[in-house]
Amino acid sequence: MNTKNLLLVYKVFAVITFGTGILLHTSRLIFGADYFLKHILTLNNDKLFSIPMVLAAIFAWLAFKEIDFQKPWRKIVYIIIAIYTTISVPVHVKSWVTSDLKQLEAFPENYSLFILPVIIAMLLFTLSLKKKRE
Repeated sequence: MNTKNLLLVYKVFAVITFGTGILLHTSRLIFGADYFLKHILTLNNDKLFSIPMVLAAIFAWLAFKEIDFQKPWRKIVYIIIAIYTTISVPVHVKSWVTSDLKQLEAFPENYSLFILPVIIAMLLFTLSLKKKRE
């Protein structure tokens, strides 16, 4: 793989991950946790969702040196997003191993109200990232 495109690859997988997260958390708010876990975030859907998430987590770290952060706070925000994405991976990949979504039932009903604006902010921030000039 051409290492000059790591930021672009990261952005693609991050946009898929955050965009899907926005849709899923919005669905959870609209339909409720019980319906959501039975009919929307099924085991197969969670497995599918975890693929771009894993790739976003990997490429977040690989693209790090390629990014022109412009200001120190932007580097800190990026690192927080990379850590958040990386920490989210085991929560979703666990369904691959256990064939169970019980770990997702642990999140309180109002979790989506909190995390939805955060995911939207992460998406917008990610879209704003620029590559260093060579």
